[in-house]
Amino acid sequence: MKLPGIYVIYGAALSVFGHSISAIHTGLLIANSISIILIFLIAGRVLSSSISAVIAAGFYMIHNLSSSVQGIFANTEHFMIPFVLSAIWCLLISLNQEKNYFCLTAGILLGCAVLIKQHDFTFVIAGLGIMFYDIMINTRRWKKLIIRMLIFIIGVSLPYLTTCLIFILSGNFKNFIYWTFIHAREYVGLLTPAEGADHFKGNYILK
Repeated sequence: MKLPGIYVIYGAALSVFGHSISAIHTGLLIANSISIILIFLIAGRVLSSSISAVIAAGFYMIHNLSSSVQGIFANTEHFMIPFVLSAIWCLLISLNQEKNYFCLTAGILLGCAVLIKQHDFTFVIAGLGIMFYDIMINTRRWKKLIIRMLIFIIGVSLPYLTTCLIFILSGNFKNFIYWTFIHAREYVGLLTPAEGADHFKGNYILK
């Protein structure tokens, strides 16, 4: 039911570090290390304080060891976080330096994150929101906003379109659509929206 990004990452880890459980955990260690560095860079840029950046990265590192977030397990979330954080980093640079290729890179990175876990599409919406907010606060140049959003959306689309092309050429496109959309839709449809809301409330709000 997942897009193939995470399987590419698992396959790369097994190819590089050997066919073992340790290979996957080595990949997890690398992903978490990259995330810690990116948290430091993003916090330093947003807060303009090296001390705050160290604290943010340190808290992330400690919290990531907690079983409550399954930080020691090689789940998809831990491998998609470096892509999301890298995208945020590039997006912040694009807003400050007005360089469209950073905006395109941010889109591509978020597109890769979506290939790892479909839920990451919410970060695409967040990225568009960040660009809209920046234009509203600073310049109100709507033509510039539209151009940047189009570049960003093109970047987001490229990884998925490339994946679709690969499956089309391999003759497996129908299976790809079935397992990643049709079957996934039926799976999440087992719960009604009301049941889903109660489940969320019981597990994350009233727990």
